[in-house]
Amino acid sequence: MVMLADQDVRLQSVATSALGTREGAIVVIDPQTGHLRAVVNAPLAFQSASPPGSTIKPFTTLAGLRSGVITKDTRIRCAGKHKGDDDAIDACSHPPNLDPFGPVEALAYSCNHYFATVGERLEADSLAHLLSVFGFGQATGIDAERESTGVLARGSRSSESTIGEGPLVQVTPIQLAMAYAALVNGGRLLIPTQGVAKGVRAQLRIEDQERSILMAGMRGAVIYGTAEKADLASLSAYVVGKTGTSTQLQGFRSQGWFVGVAFQDDKQTGPWDAQLLVVVFMKKAHGSEAAEVAAPIFEAFAGPRNKA
Repeated sequence: MVMLADQDVRLQSVATSALGTREGAIVVIDPQTGHLRAVVNAPLAFQSASPPGSTIKPFTTLAGLRSGVITKDTRIRCAGKHKGDDDAIDACSHPPNLDPFGPVEALAYSCNHYFATVGERLEADSLAHLLSVFGFGQATGIDAERESTGVLARGSRSSESTIGEGPLVQVTPIQLAMAYAALVNGGRLLIPTQGVAKGVRAQLRIEDQERSILMAGMRGAVIYGTAEKADLASLSAYVVGKTGTSTQLQGFRSQGWFVGVAFQDDKQTGPWDAQLLVVVFMKKAHGSEAAEVAAPIFEAFAGPRNKA
């Protein structure tokens, strides 16, 4: 049995309490080593895959930037409801009549129209290829016998997939945690472990400008966007994050996701400064609620909130 450090015991206790009686899972990792600092409901976290909702959008952004269909300055005015090849795209829930979004604002407000439009411009397999590079559709190595590989369909185009809906992309909480760790830690796709660090599965390319756009968008989500109500901006740590809300397959209820990453402060946000990564997944919930569940975990890690 792995002996947990005192702070890991504390994080485990807080995460368990934060989820409470809700049906879901929480994964807390060190994004530098892949060490699992807390896990609530491991079977769901490791063995159950679901559409990731808008937590996929940083990867859609990355695919768009690398293919040249968008740049850091590409602005698209949200039409409220996306009118394209896929009628399943939900209407946007952000405030109406905002200025045209660039990728940073689109991430912060989680604009479905923006990312569905990007998806229509991408070549058919470019997003799936990028997701595969980040470990989706594959086991992470946490549980060789029982871990789900999720679902990653290749060779097909779907605007639903670019916003994390539908059957073609399904992820586990542990897969999402490791992929986001690679986004923020300089591209090191790690093997998660509950004991001694197992090492790096792959070294991925993350350009400084790409990372800067993603970080700014996820910080915007915390300050003024979809995760604002969780009040993560008042923590003494510098937290960035992305919410996601998806629809159950063969169902109608929503599922809430949140991925957040803590840095010591706003002056130290480089790849080696990422200190804690939290993934929350909840059934019958929305992404904003998942962000609120993550808040006490970050507070337990960072200490008291900053006073106004």
